[in-house]
Amino acid sequence: MDILSPSSNMASDLSKADSLEVRTGLFRQITGQYAAGLRRTCRGYERDEARQDELMQEIWLALWTSLPTFEGRSSLKTWVYRVAHNKAVSHVSREVRIPETTPVEIDTLAQHLQDPETQLDRQRARKILAELIRRLPPVDRQLILMHLEGFSGKEIAEVIGLSPSNVTTRLSRIRNTLGRRENP
Repeated sequence: MDILSPSSNMASDLSKADSLEVRTGLFRQITGQYAAGLRRTCRGYERDEARQDELMQEIWLALWTSLPTFEGRSSLKTWVYRVAHNKAVSHVSREVRIPETTPVEIDTLAQHLQDPETQLDRQRARKILAELIRRLPPVDRQLILMHLEGFSGKEIAEVIGLSPSNVTTRLSRIRNTLGRRENP
């Protein structure tokens, strides 16, 4: 039986006895469908690869332990990313860290982006974007990461708990902020 088939009532299946079989099947489906997106989410919150791995493990554990609380009120995707982003925010805010590398200077970034002779390769550009996103406050970081993952404004609103119009407004401000940082 497919755990998420339309005829299956997943919420009641999970709440009946927290069946290990149902829970395991749903967890396998989550890992199969969302692993790549969750990995990108971890990279958006953590610079260091070891800390990304640590955060990923924390997210998997949080998803596994909270599966019995999933009631099907939102889509599985929305629920998975809500759990992941909540875990990521608490993970990052739990520690005050000294930056492990020298942050990218905004002026240097602007020169590289505007000077055709020193074009950055795609990987470097992604690293710079990730660094700029990491500098955002946690809620803004969460919004832009979900936007970049292709979530709609409505889906982001469900995960974060804001109105869709508030999400749209904040995303616009975040894009403007990032644009000013790239092109001072």
